[in-house]
Amino acid sequence: MSADKKTTLAPTIISLEAEKLQAEASFKARVVTSKDLLGESKSLVIQHEGETYHLRATKFGKLVLTK
Repeated sequence: MSADKKTTLAPTIISLEAEKLQAEASFKARVVTSKDLLGESKSLVIQHEGETYHLRATKFGKLVLTK
């Protein structure tokens, strides 16, 4: 590999890492536990853009989202 290729790769790697860090810093998602979200019934109906979805917890502790 020539010296020219090394110098062109380094800024690309640094800029990609900087973009990733900037995206993580600007995006702060709200955190909700599944217990708080689903409640005692362990299921929830979600209305999204005119569609109905069902979110439920299985007996094995997995979450399933169906339309």
